[in-house]
Amino acid sequence: MQANIDSLHPERGLIQLSADASVDIDVDDYKLTRLHGDVLLCEFIDVSEDGDSILRNGIFVPIHSQTKAWRKARVVLAGTEAKWTKEGEIVMFPHNYGVEISKIEVGDYGKVKQGVFLNESRIFGACEPVANEDNEE
Repeated sequence: MQANIDSLHPERGLIQLSADASVDIDVDDYKLTRLHGDVLLCEFIDVSEDGDSILRNGIFVPIHSQTKAWRKARVVLAGTEAKWTKEGEIVMFPHNYGVEISKIEVGDYGKVKQGVFLNESRIFGACEPVANEDNEE
């Protein structure tokens, strides 16, 4: 009996992004407007301007010394099959997940300076800043 490729239905998206993926995204003369599958484009919110350090407890620590660091990033674009993650949310995930990018122009958002493409399934959760009690009345 021959298998019919049209009858095969993957249970998960076919796009799997991991830190092992090495890509050169050369889209300087284009802007990204949409993602497919469960892929997210997130902009790091915990990285220094030069991209060499991660902010931890108010101190910048060299990225290479934080290989097991958890990262925080704001979701800029969410793929068409992303179910739980919305654009604008801050998400957390292990540093070794995704494909890091820099200087990509995105639709109405503008330029993502330092970011990452990753699958929604790699996200461990959404988070928000804790209110500073010193500033509360």
